[in-house]
Amino acid sequence: MNTSDPQLQMIWPEHRLSSPPPIHVPHGYRLRTYRPGDESGYYRLMELAGWPDWDDARLQPWLARILPDGWFVLTDETSGQIVASAMGLHDHSDLHPFGGELGWVAADPAHTGKGLGAVVSAAVTARLIRAGYRDIHLYSEPWRLAGLKTYLKLGYIPFMPTAEMAERWRAVFTQLQWPFTPELWGRLVRAQTAEGEFSFSLTDQPDAGDVQYLGGQLSAYNLGHAGYSDARPLAIFIRDTDGQIVGGLQGWTYWDWFAIDLLWLAEEIRGRGYGSTLLRMAENEAAARGCGRVLLDTFSFQSPAFYQKHGYEVFGVLDGFAAKHRRYYLCKILT
Repeated sequence: MNTSDPQLQMIWPEHRLSSPPPIHVPHGYRLRTYRPGDESGYYRLMELAGWPDWDDARLQPWLARILPDGWFVLTDETSGQIVASAMGLHDHSDLHPFGGELGWVAADPAHTGKGLGAVVSAAVTARLIRAGYRDIHLYSEPWRLAGLKTYLKLGYIPFMPTAEMAERWRAVFTQLQWPFTPELWGRLVRAQTAEGEFSFSLTDQPDAGDVQYLGGQLSAYNLGHAGYSDARPLAIFIRDTDGQIVGGLQGWTYWDWFAIDLLWLAEEIRGRGYGSTLLRMAENEAAARGCGRVLLDTFSFQSPAFYQKHGYEVFGVLDGFAAKHRRYYLCKILT
């Protein structure tokens, strides 16, 4: 699938060869492999997907490269028409001397939003893994953003053999609003899972940059599954006339939830309604951001009854903190 202008490339990480992507066929569709007679329906699909002029002559050279049972199609159970397709191809090139390629992924635009491209892509990837390929990859144009996002969600990572290719990928990730982490991908490409390849370090003084890196990678993983990131801090502070903080609340809103991390009041202002005011202000702001639920945890010596008085319900309790204390997990539905 190479053209005169180098396409972007993605690879299936070697450490994921033991975990093929799951295949979830939506209701109303049927996944199967190619059958003789599918050609006319396939040519129709390719034209709808933006690749016109497919015919027997154009298909013929690709047939020689398709793995047995490696051409998958999705059909609409109502119409019987082919609405998505992908091929598992043998790809011999300088960069991929014995490679397996996920190729010619196409989906009918009339069925957008059903994840059909992901279904056929996952089916081909699993087939290539079963066939024993360790170098599994794909090619794509940079403007096919929806497809690139689908491949990222499945688990593919960018292949960047040159600095120029890395810059092209950077531009794509900016358009996708997706974290650009070339250092991680480079390590995955080079990594071999042989025993002794990796080292472990245990410390009670972790480097702040290392901790930040872990958080960034987890955020990237979460983004791949949730599809968006809307996390925002929410904090309220109470100050005295000198500007000294005497109380406050801090948490985060994300994915329709408000998570309260801490609420604290100085001893001299407790019992005067300031805690209730903090909680009410925070809940109102969370609701304004579109959150419908609140989550928090507190210890038995931190007055869980205070939160229960404000409509929070206990959904979990753990014992054994400092031998005698309990940790309560509470939530509340905002109305």
